[in-house]
Amino acid sequence: MPEVTTQTDLSQVLTILQAMQGTLNAVQADVKIVQVDLQALTLEVKVNQAKTDERFKSIEEKVDALKQEVADLRLQQRTTDNRILTFLFTAFITAVGLLTKVIFFDRQE
Repeated sequence: MPEVTTQTDLSQVLTILQAMQGTLNAVQADVKIVQVDLQALTLEVKVNQAKTDERFKSIEEKVDALKQEVADLRLQQRTTDNRILTFLFTAFITAVGLLTKVIFFDRQE
């Protein structure tokens, strides 16, 4: 038994299809908006990543500069220590020499 479709049935189907088409268009518009937002967020993430990379590079450069400064300070400290030790050694030798002179060679008779 074939079913007979009436003009009313076809009109209702057409109305439903048009409503579905409108809904589909709205969904597609929402998808496009989401895509644009996603592209904007992706761009923002890339910009923030570049900024972060620059900050890390700057921090690394500062750390390297501090390491170099510490190395320079160590060298300077070694030089200062050597000067002090040389002075103390010279003073000690002078004192020993004076004591030796006074004890052994300073005979007043």
